[in-house]
Amino acid sequence: MRRAVLALISAAMALALAACGAPEGEKALAGIRDALAEGAEAAVTAEVSSTLGGRYAEYTLSCAGSGGEYTLEVLEPAELAGVSARCSGGEGELEFSGLVLSCPVPEGLTPLTALPALLEALEGAQAVLSWSEGDQTLVSLDVDDELGVTVAFGEDMLPVSAEFTLSGESAAVCEIKEFSISHGT
Repeated sequence: MRRAVLALISAAMALALAACGAPEGEKALAGIRDALAEGAEAAVTAEVSSTLGGRYAEYTLSCAGSGGEYTLEVLEPAELAGVSARCSGGEGELEFSGLVLSCPVPEGLTPLTALPALLEALEGAQAVLSWSEGDQTLVSLDVDDELGVTVAFGEDMLPVSAEFTLSGESAAVCEIKEFSISHGT
């Protein structure tokens, strides 16, 4: 009897904690998804750091697009500033100083594909958990069996950061400087 009561109390507490922040996180995600479904385009500028492959990499990138078609530009480091890429359906083009090189888009997460992966996750990955921490609402998204991303939304319900995990290990962190949704002209 005592175990049953403890189990019931534990289940009720877990349910109550799981619901914390859920409506706000779901609303923020739904707002972005609704806009993108109506043909809007998302744009993000972020500092991306990664430890993939045991190597540390840090870039400041901007990315815009929706529906699997994205344009990415390297802003920092200065040596790579101005390099841009267009990605669509697994195919890509790198561009610098008017020179264009066709190339495949690498499979899986890389530091340079983190922002397109973030926009794709916001557009369609399965939301599995939502909660609040201070002024932020966080939503955990499952991209696939190995890749997940936790997105933090600020008070304005726009993303302020994202952390990718690959097989449960931290793979990349995006500190978002700007995020916007535009509805074309």
